[in-house]
Amino acid sequence: MRREIYEVRCGKLRNPLRNLRGLPRNLPLNLKFNGSKWGWDCSDFAAKIRAAKVKTESRGFKFTRLRLEASIAICTTQRVNLALKIPFVRAATKRGELNLKGSKKRKQMIYLCGDTHGINEIGKITNKAFAGGLSADDFVIVLGDFGLFWSERIDEFMARKNIERYFPATLLFIDGNHENFDMLDQLPRERKFGGTVSVGGENIFWLRRGEIYEIAGRRFLCFGGALSVDKAHRIPGLSWWAREIPSEEEFAYAMRNARDFIAAGGRIDAVLSHTAPWFAMKFLKEYLWCGKSTPDKTSEYLERIFELVRPARWYFGHFHGDKKFRERDCDFYLCYDEILKFED
Repeated sequence: MRREIYEVRCGKLRNPLRNLRGLPRNLPLNLKFNGSKWGWDCSDFAAKIRAAKVKTESRGFKFTRLRLEASIAICTTQRVNLALKIPFVRAATKRGELNLKGSKKRKQMIYLCGDTHGINEIGKITNKAFAGGLSADDFVIVLGDFGLFWSERIDEFMARKNIERYFPATLLFIDGNHENFDMLDQLPRERKFGGTVSVGGENIFWLRRGEIYEIAGRRFLCFGGALSVDKAHRIPGLSWWAREIPSEEEFAYAMRNARDFIAAGGRIDAVLSHTAPWFAMKFLKEYLWCGKSTPDKTSEYLERIFELVRPARWYFGHFHGDKKFRERDCDFYLCYDEILKFED
C-alpha cells in the first residue's frame, strides 16, 4: 500500500472544497507504467470535477481547489479503485457551505476570543471540537496578542500555513501589546470588509486600528494596542515594540472615521479592542498587575472613543480572564479562554 497526495485543479483554484456529495466515493483510474514508475489517468475524474464546477458556479458559489489524499494499492492489473478522502474541511465558497446536492445556507457566525499568544494557545480555536463546527462563511476574531507573526521560526510558519489549509473559517485579529510590529507592518494591505486590512494569509487578516469593518452584516470599530506592564523584562525590537501604544495619528484617524460614519447614519454594533477604557478598570481589579491600574495611553484613547461612539457592546482581551459587566449602558465582555458567539 502506497500513500500519496494529489491535487486536482480546474481553472484558477485556490481553496479546498468542503462537500463533494455529488461524486462517487470510488473512482476507477487507469494506471500506466512508463518504465520507471506508475502514473494514473484521471481524465474521468477531471470530467466529473468540471461538471461539478459548472453546477456549483451556476448557484452562485465560487469553486476553487480540491486537495485529495489517496491510498493506492499497487497491483499487477491496470485498474484500481481510488478511495477518496477529503481530510480538510475548508469550504471554498463566498456564500454558504458547498453541497452539490443542494443545502440550505445557514447563518454566518462570528466568534470572539482573547489572547492566543502564537503557538502557545492557538489551539483554543483550532481544536477539532470547536473548528469542526465552523464553515467558510464564519469568522473568528482574536482580540489581540495573536502572536503568530512573532518570529521566523518554522513552527510559527507551519502554524500559519495549517490555518490557511485546515481552518474552515476566516480568522481575523486585532493587535495587542505582545506582537512583533516589524513583521506585522510588512504584511500587504488591501481593502476588505469596508476598511483596510493587512493580509496574513489566504484566510488570515489583521484588523487595523481605527478602521470600521462590516463583518457578516455587523459593523465593528477596531482599535488594538495596549501597554506591556512587563516591558522592563523585554528587549526592544526583539520581544517588545514601542508600536504597542497607538499613536496620536491613529487615534485621530479612529475618531474622525467614527465621527464621519455616525454622521452618515451608520451604527456601530460593537467596539473591539485589546485593553479596556480607563473607566472600566474598576471592574478588573482581580486581573490587574499587583491589583493596581497602570497608566496606559491606550485606555485613555478608548475612553474618548467610547464617549463618541456609545456602543451597546464592547469586547476586549489582554487581562487573561473571562468576565461580563455593564457600565454606562454598555455590555463589556472580557475574553480569554471562553469563546463567545456574537449574537443580535
